Amino acid sequence: MAAITMLMLGMTACSGDDSSISVYFTLQDESGVEKSSFKEGENIIFRLDITNHSEEEALLSNLIDMFFNDDIFHVYSSKGEDFGHPFDELWLPDILGPMRFPPKYTFTTLCPWINNPDSELPCGQLPYFHFFTEKYRPLPKGEYYSKFSIRLDKKKTVTCNKSFKIE
Repeated sequence: MAAITMLMLGMTACSGDDSSISVYFTLQDESGVEKSSFKEGENIIFRLDITNHSEEEALLSNLIDMFFNDDIFHVYSSKGEDFGHPFDELWLPDILGPMRFPPKYTFTTLCPWINNPDSELPCGQLPYFHFFTEKYRPLPKGEYYSKFSIRLDKKKTVTCNKSFKIE
């Protein structure tokens, strides 16, 4: 089990994972290929997977606590300029209790930076919350990073950080 955990930690872009719950954040193109370098004007898909690797159900924070600062997928230039996130507004119902993660279950969300209304990949198709967006703004050439934190429970916060560039 320790070898599997080390392998998972080596693949993730998030710190704070443990052996039963992992958080994996990556960037990919519209074909689903993981990348850290994109052409100017190319869409960037933000992907977040939260996986319960155990044989038992896991109870994690409710969504408000999990995404406590609606900063998910936030983008900054390498010089610290704030480019925001790929959605205009994040709606989270405030009545949800803990999220139940069945054994061996992965919770996945995908969100494109350029949210084209004709796209087959709208941002955040999830049963409990929705990203509202009208933005269509490619990032200019440069070096960037996306950094945000997710609170898994009252004691555990995971920070995700991924660098990328636009050429």
